[in-house]
Amino acid sequence: MIQTTPSVSHKYRFRSTGSSSVAVTVADILGSLGGMCVVANTTFETWASCFKIGLVTMFPPGDPTAGGPKIAQVSWATGESAQVPDELKLSVIPEGVTLSNSVRFKPPAKSLAGFWITTADAAADVMTITCPAGTIVDLQIAFRLSNALPQASVAIATGTVGVVYYLALDGPSSNSLVPVGLSTTH
Repeated sequence: MIQTTPSVSHKYRFRSTGSSSVAVTVADILGSLGGMCVVANTTFETWASCFKIGLVTMFPPGDPTAGGPKIAQVSWATGESAQVPDELKLSVIPEGVTLSNSVRFKPPAKSLAGFWITTADAAADVMTITCPAGTIVDLQIAFRLSNALPQASVAIATGTVGVVYYLALDGPSSNSLVPVGLSTTH
């Protein structure tokens, strides 16, 4: 036996364009892994059909002149069984403190992100990311290219047919966690 579906493991980098708290769905994550515009200015098809999150690492900005506490937080959605403890881990950076280290968030066992997730759950929330403007968010993820399962379709406002894009981690609608170093649209 041989696994014929191509597997990929990669670290994607995103930058927060504004102070935000945004929900990230399965379709949003699939769109951030890359795909192609298939209908001009309306439809984007993902390459991947499923994924499993390994780690989310955030690097909050250390601007002491910005004022107020800065919060870096990932809130994970519960899994199908909903048998997980109530927990929320965050890092609060006080005013005037520069943070030179990263803050890491690993999906807890039995959270939705703790499993392989397919396009069948495209509308499901996977996590909510809260961070100040300028935060760098790294997503370490394993995914499989579409083969036995369908890819996801994502509605976009701007796109040229046949062009490869990588969408924002929070999707093209809110578009506040944009990819770094990759061609993007919304």
